[in-house]
Parts: sequence; C-alpha cells; structure tokens
Amino acid sequence: MLKSELRKKVLKVRKKFNTKNIQLNFKQIIKILKKEKVTNQITIGGYYPVNFEIDDLTLLRKFKNNKFNEKIYEAAYKINAKLEKQVVEGADHIVTATPVYIPFFATKSDNIDESKFTSIPNGYDPRDFENFDYGKNKKFTITYTGTISEQYNINPFLDALARLRDTNLTPFTLQFVGSVYPILHEELAKRNLDKHTVFSNYVPHKESIKFLEKASLLLVCGPLNKDKKEGGIPAKVYEYLAARKPIIYIGKKDGFVAEVLKETGSGESFDTDSNAIYNYLLTTCNNWTNEIACLPPNEAIQKYSRPLQAETFLRLLK
Repeated sequence: MLKSELRKKVLKVRKKFNTKNIQLNFKQIIKILKKEKVTNQITIGGYYPVNFEIDDLTLLRKFKNNKFNEKIYEAAYKINAKLEKQVVEGADHIVTATPVYIPFFATKSDNIDESKFTSIPNGYDPRDFENFDYGKNKKFTITYTGTISEQYNINPFLDALARLRDTNLTPFTLQFVGSVYPILHEELAKRNLDKHTVFSNYVPHKESIKFLEKASLLLVCGPLNKDKKEGGIPAKVYEYLAARKPIIYIGKKDGFVAEVLKETGSGESFDTDSNAIYNYLLTTCNNWTNEIACLPPNEAIQKYSRPLQAETFLRLLK
C-alpha cells in the first residue's frame, strides 16, 4: 500500500478519537499496522500530562473542596507517571527536541539509560531564507518575535538598553512581534523606553521572516524552572541562526542555547548581569554603525537545517 493511502486510513481512525472510545481506536490502529506490516512506528508526545473532557473541567471548577481536587489531580498524576514509564521502557529509541529533556525522561524508569536517546532540534527551513536580504537596515533595530510572558526575565536587558540610550548617540528601536504580557508596558515606561518600542501582533510565518530581515540584533529569552534549569528551547533560536544577525539570549548563560550560540559564533548568552548585557549591546551597535550588518556564513549553522536533521532521523529508522 502507498504511504499516502496508509496515512488516510490512520487519519480516518484518528478523526473519531476521543477519551470515550480510546481503546477501540487503538485496536483499529494496531490492526492496520499489522496488516500493512509497518516496521517503524513513530509516536509524538503532547505537552499536556493530563487530559480531561471539557465537562470534567467545568465540574472541577465548581467544587469548593480543595482536598477533593487535590486527590483527583494526585490520582491523575500517578496514572500519567505509569503511562510515561511504559512509553519510555517500551520505545526502541526516543528523540527529543533538545538534550535538556533527556535527563528528565531518563528518570522515568530505572531500566533505561541515556544511550536510548537522541536529540534532534527543531531547526530551520532553508527555503525561508532563499531570498533573504542580509543587508543593513536604516535604523538599529532589536527584534523579538513570538510570545513573551512574565516567566521571561527581560528586566536586566531593559536596564542595559536604558543605559545604552543614555550613553550612545545611535537611535534604536525595540520591536516586539507577537504577544507580550501587560506589565511589560509598565516596565518599558518605567525606564522611558516606551517611546523607543513598537509592537506588532502575530503575523504569518512568512511575514515574521521579513521582520528578521529588518533587524540589526535578535533578542530571545528563555524561562528557567525552579531549579534554574532551561525548560523548552525557543524554536525561534534556529531561525535566528539562519538570519545571520547577532543574537542576544537572556536566560541561562551556560546552558544549551549558550552552547549553540558559541558553536555557531552567532551571539552571546546572559543571565541577570545588566553590565555585561550593556557591553554586548554597545559592541553590537558599534559594529552596525561600522557597516557590519550581519555575521559571515558559517557551516556550523547548517547542521540545524531541517534537511540535515531529516537525514539524522532517517539513520535512526534504518
């Protein structure tokens, strides 16, 4: 059977998928896989550890007994932990989008080791950059694309940027493309940066690449968990690499993103040291003034292109 026909059959089953007939759908999918003699099975995990029906969530909100709610979530957590263990132990190999996740998944069972894991980052699509303009724009522009919430500690960067405004004659614009948390407007106004900042709503992916073209410096922030470790790695990092504009990362200065930036020579990583951030901003601004608009081509960046990552994934299936 052609792959497209097999996919249609599986999708037909998935359309009927819900928590009430999960066992039925699972049996149907297994039957298709056996009939078509599929040797490689790939499953993709979601972000939600516990799934409730909408009615269940509405019902939970009505309960005022917190102890009752705690018991429900505790039971759900135990069920989820058991299922996670089964998946981790049953898989022949596990691929993660970042090595940060590998130690986390390895703790799900005592019967596995980290050799069972491979990290293949999200990467970038080279086709998005075939007609990319790497030239210098008219104004020094610092661009952030995507969502930024209160979990992202951007304040040290804002402190450094305010200092740059007071000590450097080069006009600049701070550009946010996407969703920002409300208090950010207050933080900007508190530092008199609001007049230097522009906001754009979410735009289609193709348009977001245009914002990278117009950028002089690309800003990315990474939230840290309670143990001061990196959580999810922002996918925008890889497109920033392909744009070949200097990158400033505010998060963990010795984490995975820091290693990627150092490996590719694409930027610097900082934590809360506003003085160090200021020095990097000043250096980048001076480079831009001296006609250094973008970084030179670097083969190290190509390893994060999706075609090369697809080859890595293909080798795992052989």
